[in-house]
This record gives sequence, structure tokens and C-alpha cells, in this order.
Amino acid sequence: MAAGKRPSLTGIAAATLALLTLLGFGGRLHPALDSLGHFRLQFGVLLLVFAVALLARRRWRTGLGSAAGAALALFTVAPHLGTPRIGAAQATAEAQRPVYRLLQLNLRFDNDDQSGVLATIARADADVITLQEVSAPWRERLKLVAARYPHQLVCGSARRGGGPAILSRRPFAGAVSPVTHCPIRGMLAVAPVDLGGRAITVASLHLGWPWPHRQPLQLDWLDAMDDGQFAPDLLAGDFNAAPWSETARRVRARTRLGQVEGIGLTWLHHALPAKLRPWIGLPIDQIMTGAAIEPLSAHTLPDAGSDHAPLLLEFSVLRSDTPRDDAPVRTVLLGQSNTR
Repeated sequence: MAAGKRPSLTGIAAATLALLTLLGFGGRLHPALDSLGHFRLQFGVLLLVFAVALLARRRWRTGLGSAAGAALALFTVAPHLGTPRIGAAQATAEAQRPVYRLLQLNLRFDNDDQSGVLATIARADADVITLQEVSAPWRERLKLVAARYPHQLVCGSARRGGGPAILSRRPFAGAVSPVTHCPIRGMLAVAPVDLGGRAITVASLHLGWPWPHRQPLQLDWLDAMDDGQFAPDLLAGDFNAAPWSETARRVRARTRLGQVEGIGLTWLHHALPAKLRPWIGLPIDQIMTGAAIEPLSAHTLPDAGSDHAPLLLEFSVLRSDTPRDDAPVRTVLLGQSNTR
């Protein structure tokens, strides 16, 4: 009697990975499952590799199962990674609306390459900048751009890692102070910015690491805030969460904002070469916009010395009487990983 094939180590590894991938879809059930879901892209790629190896060895059942798991994972993340879309900038030009820029960057509180960040700020020529991990050394360095960005809200933090900040070339629409505009210390900065006579509320958000760390608690804090404290038109930050995650969904639901997709992979541990970030990184830095904002393009900029990629959003502000049939929540597909 012929003995059946024993499970191979490759097959066991593939089955385990497929199980972890499926569990990652249960983020609404428990934050631990959402933590797994952040790695859905990486799990999908690894499952595809296992599937090829298993099928090459005629392990049909586990090979086809791995291929199905890879297809499910990659199919569900593909819309969030996005594809280039053109034409919005031309439409805005024809409508004669001004185009503004927002630069988003987690500085990394202990970043030794501070000159790289300052050079990025100079090259980006943004109207508004949202920052995270503005530590004490960074507060001193940012004084060098005060002439260019005289309107600054820097929120403190009890942690060494620093807090969020908003820098603007354009004036704030009214008085801004850390007492009223840093509602959650070390996590959130909110400021009204005057863009051509139209005030929009910009927010810089830094969520902590996923479960078992503080991220689920921080989401509860956001949910507990009223709209007088937190109703942004433009939200950018380090979410420590993928755009397909339950964490990102909860932020979108709380703010009624739409996800700007197509930015790409934005974070990689600083011990690894930054040139690998577009290939093996995690898409944890997000930009979201409301009905008053028309995103035109969004992409990563060259490495600035942080473990996060700088993000640049070009957008216009719609007139208050401009109808939007897709407001308030929408998905925007834009180009990714371009350089300027």
C-alpha cells in the first residue's frame, strides 16, 4: 500500500501563513487581529512564493490553497496601494483654482540627518507641513525655517519621542495655542489655516503602535472627542496602520474623510537601507481629505534621513457652493513614489 505524502516544512509554513492572513481580516473582532492585518501585503507576497514552490513539487492541494490565499490578500490590498490617475490637475487649472501643497513627515525623534529634512522642506515648497515626533532637538532645528513658515503649532509630549506639529506659510485663521489646539498631548495637533480667504482645518495625527500597545486606546480617545475639537478638512500623519486596516477605517468613520490612496509603502526600519522601502516597507503614513479638498496628486519624496518617507500632496480648495456628489467619504486613486 502506497504511503501518503507527508506534509513538508514548506507546506506547514504556507498553511500557517495562510491562517495568519485570514485572521488578519478579523480586525473588527479584536485589535490583535487588526495587528496581523497590517502585514497583509507581505503575507500575500510570501504566500505567492510558497505557492510556486509547492506547485513546482506537485503539492497540488497546499500549492493551490496558498495561491488562493495570496490572491485574496493581494486583491484586497491592491485598491489601497492605487494606480496613477491623471487629469485632475488640468481640470483644476481650467477651473482657475489655486493649487496648494502639503508636506507630511514623521521626523524620527532621534534622526541624525537633520539637514536632509531641512533640504526636503526647502525643495517641497509646501504651503502647510504636518510633522510628528518633534522632539526637543527638532524644536531647535525648526527655528531655521521659521522665516519661511512663521505660523507654527508645536504640541508637546511627555515622551522623549516628541509630539505633532503644523507649520504653515499661510496665516492661521485666528489665534492658535497648544492649550486649545493640542487636544491630546503628544498625539494630535489641529489648526485652522487660511488658504486664499477660505479657512480649512488641518490636523497632524500620530497614533502609537498597534495592539498590544496603545493604538486601540487612542482610537477610543478620538471617538470620544466632539466635532468642536476634531473635525478636520485635511488630516495627515503617521497612523502606524495600513490603509486597509480597521484602525484606518475607524479614523475615516470618525472624521468622515476620504482616504488618499496610491501613496505607496512609506516606512522601513532605519537599520535597513532606505532604498528598499518602496519594495518591502509598510504603508503606515496616511493622508485623508474632506469634501472641501480636491486632491490632485500625492506621492513619496526622496529619503530625508527618517525611517518614514516624506509625502507630498497637491490639492485645491473647493468653493463652499461647489457641489460634490461623492462627499463626504470617498477614495482617491493617485500616483505613487514619484520624485520632483
